[in-house]
Amino acid sequence: WAQAFDNLTCFTHPSNLQERIKSLGKLITEEFEKSSPEEKERLIKFLTWLTIALDGCYELRLNLQNRNRHGSSILTDAELKPIVQELLALLEEFESKDKELVIDVLRSEKSRLTNIMSTRGTSLFAAKAQSADTTSSRNWISYWSEFGRSSNLRKYRERVDGLIGVDYGLGVFESRIFWGANLVMMNPTLARLALAEDDELQAMKGEFAQRYAHQYPKERLVREATKIAGLKARLALRAVFLLTGKGKISFQVNPRTYNQPHKLEEDIRSLYQEFNQEALEYDSGLFLDEVLTPEEIEQRKGQAHVFFKVDGSSRNVYGEIEEVMLKQVREGKIDLTQDDTGGVMERVISDGMNCNVTVAGFVTDGLWAFFCQIRGHCKARKKAHPRQTISHSIITKMGGRVEASLRWTALQKLATALKEKNNPEADIVLRTDHTKNGTLDDPSLRKLAKEAGFVLPEEITRADYEKHERKLFPQDTAICSIAEAISKRSHRIIGDLKKHCILGEQGVQEWETGDLQASMRPPYAGRFAHVEELTGMYAQGHFPDIALAIEQWKDFNPDPGNINKPVDQKKIAQLYSSIIGEEFAKAYEVSDELKEILTFFGVYKEEYGNRGIKIDELYQHPFSQQTLFGEVLDRIPQTDEEKDQIKKGFIGDFNLLYDELVAI
Repeated sequence: WAQAFDNLTCFTHPSNLQERIKSLGKLITEEFEKSSPEEKERLIKFLTWLTIALDGCYELRLNLQNRNRHGSSILTDAELKPIVQELLALLEEFESKDKELVIDVLRSEKSRLTNIMSTRGTSLFAAKAQSADTTSSRNWISYWSEFGRSSNLRKYRERVDGLIGVDYGLGVFESRIFWGANLVMMNPTLARLALAEDDELQAMKGEFAQRYAHQYPKERLVREATKIAGLKARLALRAVFLLTGKGKISFQVNPRTYNQPHKLEEDIRSLYQEFNQEALEYDSGLFLDEVLTPEEIEQRKGQAHVFFKVDGSSRNVYGEIEEVMLKQVREGKIDLTQDDTGGVMERVISDGMNCNVTVAGFVTDGLWAFFCQIRGHCKARKKAHPRQTISHSIITKMGGRVEASLRWTALQKLATALKEKNNPEADIVLRTDHTKNGTLDDPSLRKLAKEAGFVLPEEITRADYEKHERKLFPQDTAICSIAEAISKRSHRIIGDLKKHCILGEQGVQEWETGDLQASMRPPYAGRFAHVEELTGMYAQGHFPDIALAIEQWKDFNPDPGNINKPVDQKKIAQLYSSIIGEEFAKAYEVSDELKEILTFFGVYKEEYGNRGIKIDELYQHPFSQQTLFGEVLDRIPQTDEEKDQIKKGFIGDFNLLYDELVAI
């Protein structure tokens, strides 16, 4: 029923909706009694969500209340009210004939929503569903419609013209209806969760595994299962992409191929064709010509709305980007369509595909990804690729992991100092959870830091920080500002570059690429810097439990200007003078090569430094390992064997998903 829903809310002209709803009601009434129990359940579910969507939810902004597309022909809430009442009356008619069936459908939907993220904390929809009233269709619809009208995430979406989405394969359809989600991440980790938490996907997984588990090689088996896990998400955002060009799914390519560039490129091109075919089949059942222009249909019909996710720690993804850029800078002529970096990202983008490169969250890896992506898009334009006018890529910064890695480094240095003093507490420090916000602010840990000979910044003034260079034991409130600081710096540099005349003359578009901050960390000390302080950046992705935290804020006033507000310089000074000052500089500053390039463009500032991490250091740096492969060992790899396993082997949830499929 996804196509039927999309046709009515997204591909029906506002002037035709009332008549179409009447015809639909008549048809359903005639067919309902003849339908099987399963068909009746689908009809009730379809009508329920259609009514919710038309009752003041964000879904209306996509088409029926989109003034930019329809002008004065849009339907106001007042004009939609009788249509909503008509649908409610239809549902209540069915309820009067078979109340048990309708209530069972509502309970089933409540159970489905409650199960989302049940294996990983509590999600927004699981929490909201707990209070949903299933005693009647009217009560159920009223409850969810009110949420859709008052949602904090809707406020955020309405004020920010960016990509805002869910890092999960489930709840996407509902997120689209209620607050306009237009981005989803899908990888083996999220695939395992989605496949475990949705009955329909579990059934598809079981059927697939029984048929192919002992026929397909490991990488293909996991890839196909990940595609199954993301099916609902892809369908949920299809209409968003067709209407806006921005509804996107990030699909992780087999991580084993990151160090096999030819295989990686082959996989991306193969997936591109598969997803294009899937999109074409779905689009062929939509009333596109009723709403979209002929140009939009030509550009978008059958074009997959997928970012192909690649690993930002792999040299093969970037190729020789720094050499190519430096060569052109030193020659005094930038031509983004000339020379070949040899990087997979540039090559596939140049043929009309999109990439989501997941970077550790440094300033440098994000900027190199930016140059690779705009080069790819410019080359695609030069080839006159028919789809390129709406293509765009993304750079995912795993800011929470950078913070966790720096916290880990601080704990390692504290443990080393304690061992030198024969303090038995060193082993306890090594077992401390570095992923948890607030860890370093624990009073017992700060007491140990003093015993180890470190200085606590809260006991001195900022003016004295430099006197204790590399001796400050950082506060966790400072650690929790690192992702904010890096993202704001990166946003400023990329923004300045996009506005530069050299790039403008070569057709670089505002929406071709930019940073996404993955907001995976919960609030700490009353702050939610990954969300509130970065409002206005190119994109944000929220895990379902983070979405729940956003909804629970009492006073929420999202300001897109926050991304341009300065970071707390006292915290930055503390980090530079702390025991992790060198590691922080690697994350926060640009490299020598980038300094030269940014200077050429006239956007370099002294505060950007030159100690940032280089591309060749990425794959072996503990920050990158923790960021990109945190699910593998649940700690930063230390031995050469562990690092080699990560670079070459089948990793983490990729292995686990394979084992589950074979077990079936």
